[in-house]
Amino acid sequence: MSKKCVNCGAELPGGAAFCPHCEASQIERRPVRPPRPWRKRAAAAAAALLLLAALAAAALWLVPGRGHQPAAYTGGAELIYPGEDGEYRLFLCFDWPCIEDGISQDLAVVELAADSELFKPSLFSAQFADSGEDAREEFCSLLESCTVEALPLGGGEPMEAAPPAWDEAFPQAALASGVTFHGGCGDNEVRWTLEMKNGDVLTLSHTVSSVLLREVVYTPEDAPMDTLSELSDLLRHIESEVDGGAVVSLYLPPVTYSGGLELSGRAVNLYGGTDGERRTTFTGTLTIASESPQPCTVEGIAFAGSGGSGLSATASAFVTGCEFSGWDVGAESLEGSWLIVSGCAFSANGVGLLFDSLHSRYSSDVCPGNSFTDNGVGLRVVSLPGSGGFALDNCLFSGNGTDIEAPEGLLDSSGARFE
Repeated sequence: MSKKCVNCGAELPGGAAFCPHCEASQIERRPVRPPRPWRKRAAAAAAALLLLAALAAAALWLVPGRGHQPAAYTGGAELIYPGEDGEYRLFLCFDWPCIEDGISQDLAVVELAADSELFKPSLFSAQFADSGEDAREEFCSLLESCTVEALPLGGGEPMEAAPPAWDEAFPQAALASGVTFHGGCGDNEVRWTLEMKNGDVLTLSHTVSSVLLREVVYTPEDAPMDTLSELSDLLRHIESEVDGGAVVSLYLPPVTYSGGLELSGRAVNLYGGTDGERRTTFTGTLTIASESPQPCTVEGIAFAGSGGSGLSATASAFVTGCEFSGWDVGAESLEGSWLIVSGCAFSANGVGLLFDSLHSRYSSDVCPGNSFTDNGVGLRVVSLPGSGGFALDNCLFSGNGTDIEAPEGLLDSSGARFE
C-alpha cells in the first residue's frame, strides 16, 4: 500500500522510512519530556493535608459545645444533664412548693366524682446540680423545643395536656403544662420531651392517677336537716362515720337557715331545694374551707344577707344558679381558692363577686352567664393568677355604681351586655 511523503508529497512505497526524493524521514517523532518531581511532592502534600483535616475534625469532638455528638437522656421525674458550664438537675412536680424544696414527684393521685373535672399543673424545673440554685434562664437558653403528652396507662382514658409555657401562676417553674381530666379516668403518664439546640433529646415523665370517688347522698327523707342545728349535726356525723374516700352530696329542703355554715375537712356538695316560691336560703355566711382536692358544688341556693359575705371560699368550688343579695360581698374567692361561678344573680351588694386569690385559674370560663345588678361594684378582681383570658360571656351588668374593677387586660368583656 503506497503513501505520500510527509515533506514533499511524492508517492512512496508502503513501509518507506524515508523519501527517496527529498530524503525526509517518514517516522513521527514525539518530544521526550523529562520527569517532574513536583508531582510526587504535591501528592504527598495533599495526603498530609487530608490527615491534618481528619485530626482537626477528631479534635473538635473533644471541645465542649463544638462538634457535639447528640445523645439521649431519659429519666423518670428527674435526671442530671451535663451542660457546658456544669450539670443541671431537671425535675418534674405537681405542687409548686416542691420546686423551692427541690422535690420531684413521680405520682399524683386525685380522687374525683364521676362528673367532676379537674386541672393539675405539671411543672418542669431546672436547677444547678451542685448548688440547687435556680437555673431556668441558663437551661432554657440551650433549649430548642419542648412538648408534653398525656399517655393513657393500663386502659385509662386520655387526659389533655396543654402546650408547655412559662406561667406567671407558677413563677418558680421553668415551664408548666396544665393537665385536665375527669373523675375515674384512670392513669396517664405525663411525658416531657425536650430537644436541645445541640441535638440532645431529654425525656422526663410522671403520672397522674384519677380515682373515682364513691358518692353518698342524703335527702330530707334520709336525715333531718330542716334547721341549721340539724344540718350541722348531720355534717358532724358524716365527718366521723362516712368513708373519707366518698363524695357526700346533701339535697337540702326549701327552708331558711338562720345563720352561717362552715364546710371544712372533706368536700361536701350542697344542692338547694324549691317548693313553689320557697327555696333553700342562708342568711349567714357559707364558708368553704375544705381540705380535700375535690371541689365543692353549691347549686340552687339563695343567700340573703344584711352585711358580711354570703359565700366565702378559701378552697375551690363550683357555684351555680345561686342568688346573692344584701351583702357587703356576695361571694368571694380568697387565699388559695378558685371559684367557677355560673348562672348566678348578684344584686344590691356592696361588691357582687370578688376574686382575691393566689390560685391559678385553669379555664377562661371562670364567670359565664351571671347577672350583676344594682351593686356598688358588680365584679372586682384583685388577684387571680394564671394564663389565658378571663371571659365574661353572657354576663349582664346593669345599675351598678361600677360594673367592673380589674387589672388592665385581664378581662374579656366582649361577650357581656351592659345596660
